[in-house]
Amino acid sequence: MSIPKALAFALLLFALTASASAGSIWYVKPPGSLGGSGPGSGSSWGQAVALDAALTASVSGDEIRIAEGVYNPTVNYVPGSTDPRDRSFLINKSLTLIGGWLGNEIGHTPPQGCPALTVLDASPAGFACDGPFHVVSITGAPGAKIALSRVRIQHGWASASLAPCAGPTLPGGLDPRNNGAGMYIKSRSTVALSEIIFADNNGLGLGGGLYANGCSLSMDQTVMVRNVANGTPDGGGSAMYLNCPIARLANVVVHANGNSTARGGGLYAAGGDMEFTNCVFTGNDATGGSGGAMYLEGDVYARLFNCTLSSNHASATGAESIDMSTLAGECLLFNTVVFSNALAVPHFIAPPVVGQFQSASCYLQILAGQPGPSADSSAAGFPTIYFPPALGAPLVNIFYAPGGFSLDPLTNVAVTTKGDPALVPADIFDLDKDGNTTEQVGMDRERSPRFTVLAAGTTVSMGAYEIPYPLTGQSLGLTYYLNVPCYP
Repeated sequence: MSIPKALAFALLLFALTASASAGSIWYVKPPGSLGGSGPGSGSSWGQAVALDAALTASVSGDEIRIAEGVYNPTVNYVPGSTDPRDRSFLINKSLTLIGGWLGNEIGHTPPQGCPALTVLDASPAGFACDGPFHVVSITGAPGAKIALSRVRIQHGWASASLAPCAGPTLPGGLDPRNNGAGMYIKSRSTVALSEIIFADNNGLGLGGGLYANGCSLSMDQTVMVRNVANGTPDGGGSAMYLNCPIARLANVVVHANGNSTARGGGLYAAGGDMEFTNCVFTGNDATGGSGGAMYLEGDVYARLFNCTLSSNHASATGAESIDMSTLAGECLLFNTVVFSNALAVPHFIAPPVVGQFQSASCYLQILAGQPGPSADSSAAGFPTIYFPPALGAPLVNIFYAPGGFSLDPLTNVAVTTKGDPALVPADIFDLDKDGNTTEQVGMDRERSPRFTVLAAGTTVSMGAYEIPYPLTGQSLGLTYYLNVPCYP
């Protein structure tokens, strides 16, 4: 696939992201803060209602504003079911949901609160046999446009077949109650997720944090951490399982997901056209199988722009970074760093057809005898750099960057000016908020400038972060997102 064609695919997201609502605005607060005057109308913060009530009463095109606090689903979304585990926050129409409000903003004032403090929690008791299978469910609603932003989703427990919680079930990933503990999407709708934290969700089948099947998906400024999907040999995707016609992800951190997962400690992709920009996959575990960062199979067409894959883990017969052993589509890496401390396990299991796995202007750690890209399309002056350059060459020193848990080599081969500026994709998410979505992405994972103008010309770094890293509040990266109660 040529670069212009890849960028053209990216521009399709214009038609996919959910538009701003034109209907009513609903105001939501946690049940304990709704006051003692009885149910409100939902028309103001003073008349706020519970989240389940707003989801039920709203109509297509409405907006729901969610104040800081903890919310547990109370409505059973499965018709006829009396199983308390079928409770979930159900979204089945075109809605815009925005968290991170203090609950006292006036008029069109943007949310002043903290996204990480608007918590959608499966159960007050955390993991429990009577806890919901899915914290958030998006089902039905073909053609709907759904946008969810500025919330934390946690403690989903998709465990229909796990003793002592077990009940009647289908095998493995076939039972939907084992999939999508944090968020379960089975819908031909358009779903836009922004500034979300998926944390500590646990499933037995597919997609511990997120299961997305059939939708057109966009995701930006999102963190996925400590999610697990490891109960069956045909399951996986501890952070996320994607089988979407189109998926676009930017500035997403996927860290420390998986626990002996079979397929994809970070991502299990089973189909669709996918693009990743400024994304980090690090510390994910597929030691029960393969694809520490990603497991790609079937008709997946994946492109990674300025991403960093580091310190992911797989079994001795698997791939630490990307398993493409059953891939029928393509995997293309641009300006991307793949690096790790572990040397015994190969980073890649390559697809069977030459040309399905290609790189351009990347830094790839590939040892002698290990598989790598079968084709390279780097422009003159921006070659893909392989490490080690020769058998027995000394190891490159690496360090944990202030920008997060992304490993980048700094000696022997510098990556500071080695990226190809022409391979930076279009800013379809408008990450710099200047209204221009056709220009190139002008910032890295930490919102620092992506392009550096020097006397010799414009340069970009390989990987998700620019080097040197600016020592500012925003450069704390994953640590900032997870250990501080709020984030930009």
